[in-house]
Amino acid sequence: MSKEKVSSYELPKTVNFIVANTSRFSAEEYVPYQVELFKHVKAADQTKIKLPAGMAEEWDRLNGVGMEINKVTATSGLTKAKQKKDQERDRLLIHLFGMIRQQKYAPKKETIEAAERLSIIVAPYLGARDKRCDIKSGLILGLEKDLGKAPADVAAVGLTDTLSQLHTVNAEYMTLGGASDAEIIERSKLPSIRDVRDAIDKIHLVACQVLQANYLTTTKDEERTAIEALAEQMNQVTLRYKSRHNVSEAQKKSAAEKHPKGPKEPKEPKKPADPKDPKDPKKPDAPKDPKDPKQPGTGPGEQPKPGGEQPKPGGSDGGPDIHLPEE
Repeated sequence: MSKEKVSSYELPKTVNFIVANTSRFSAEEYVPYQVELFKHVKAADQTKIKLPAGMAEEWDRLNGVGMEINKVTATSGLTKAKQKKDQERDRLLIHLFGMIRQQKYAPKKETIEAAERLSIIVAPYLGARDKRCDIKSGLILGLEKDLGKAPADVAAVGLTDTLSQLHTVNAEYMTLGGASDAEIIERSKLPSIRDVRDAIDKIHLVACQVLQANYLTTTKDEERTAIEALAEQMNQVTLRYKSRHNVSEAQKKSAAEKHPKGPKEPKEPKKPADPKDPKDPKKPDAPKDPKDPKQPGTGPGEQPKPGGEQPKPGGSDGGPDIHLPEE
């Protein structure tokens, strides 16, 4: 006997969007994921999916900010290297200018005269350390060129090696390239990636809800078809990025287990359990105090001899009396 249906009501057809746990995605994963999702939203017929005005444009703008932040993060290592090289340049400039100034007070007249001539040459470059990094690079090139015209004076004050080091470090700095100072300042105005991700997540979530609502309320089949196609494309992107993320995490975990960063610390040995207190052994009874021995002559029936005479040995202790013969 077949069971009767609990309800014969047919639910309306809906469309679902797969949502990834993007909090686990790195910024390098998250931004490309959102860019690819939006690519399908932008390609869809906006008159059929009917997102609110301005939503798609803001989603696209925030994705662009996220990409810019990722680019800054990728070049941060290069920026640090440039800062280190710039500090080396400053140190060498301080030493070079300081040596010329000190050698004006050298004991040898020839050294003093060489330092005075060099002072005139370096005068236009004394403020190089305070200039923008890219301008500083050009000033150092000019300083090298001018000092190169007086090699004897440079040698006289002991700066030949210093000038050679300055040339090398400045060339290395310029080879690094990267962002200019103006670009670095502009990037410092960017918001945090966390704030950008939060804003994109909210737009993404609401956009999916709007599309689901439009799918339920529309009376046009072509609109439902457009939303179904968009949902399918977005879900495929989400599944692909989820799978890619899971594989990447598994590989990282496997590599970490095969090549640990440091030796594992040995576990501390367990402390032995405290031994149970043994039952208190019975203490032996304390020996009784011996009775006071009786003093001689104080026994029953005995009187102490006058004059304090002591009884002879063997008198009253029950032993035989021994008498020595008198001569």
